[in-house]
Amino acid sequence: SAAMDGFRTIQKFAAQPYYFLFRKTDGELKSKVDDAMSNILSEDTLYFDKLIQKYTANIKYEMEALSAEEVAYVQAHPLLTVAVVEGDAPYYDVNKNGNAGGILPDFYAKIAGLTGLQFFYRAYATQEAAVEAVKSGQA
Repeated sequence: SAAMDGFRTIQKFAAQPYYFLFRKTDGELKSKVDDAMSNILSEDTLYFDKLIQKYTANIKYEMEALSAEEVAYVQAHPLLTVAVVEGDAPYYDVNKNGNAGGILPDFYAKIAGLTGLQFFYRAYATQEAAVEAVKSGQA
């Protein structure tokens, strides 16, 4: 896919595992697929490991180098505020200990580890309020 004007890729993620899904009425088909997978694994117990290696060996797990302008921005703005929607699991939520959790904090933790940036989450009651906070520079 072509990059959007003004943007570039800074992080790529490995593909996620795929699962077969069957309708409740497709028990016979599910049994056939299960039998086929069992046969494959009985002949080659490392099949799944080899498959993962084959399709993920060339995936980079580190961030591409930052430009000089981006490095200067990170140095000038080491703490960034991220607008999130309250109780928007699985994207963002606060656990019983008061710690942020979910997809967004996990994603930003990865960026923090690669860049040294720190992220503060400011929760808003609605998506519209979060977007307005970004537009107005509050987040």
